[in-house]
Amino acid sequence: MAQVTLTEENSTVNIVTNSQAGMNSWTIDGKQVLDQQWFWYRVGNDPTGQHSLDTLPATYALTDPSTLQASFTGATFIVTANLSLVGSASGNGTSDLTIQFKIKNTSGITTNFHFFEYSNFTLGGAPGDTV
Repeated sequence: MAQVTLTEENSTVNIVTNSQAGMNSWTIDGKQVLDQQWFWYRVGNDPTGQHSLDTLPATYALTDPSTLQASFTGATFIVTANLSLVGSASGNGTSDLTIQFKIKNTSGITTNFHFFEYSNFTLGGAPGDTV
């Protein structure tokens, strides 16, 4: 699954699953509000730095048109994610995207795990029109 689109009433979210582009579009009532949002990790003091989740073996399941469940498997951990889009009536101008992560250490030893989020929103227009 290279691309997933979540839809709910007045809203859509596009996710490119095999690229650092990640979530590259969130449209509410036809207005684009997100350029990119994605997630990176680093285990311990990895000298190569952080890596985006799409670099891991992954499974994706679209459980309904507005909900995506994903699992990313590393050598010593599993990251599961649930993304759920909640739109509203057309013209209302509101939408919500809930993202929940669970990180499980599968190594059997204590380890430092770092998790990062990058977000680039397109907030503009009339003052007070976006929160």
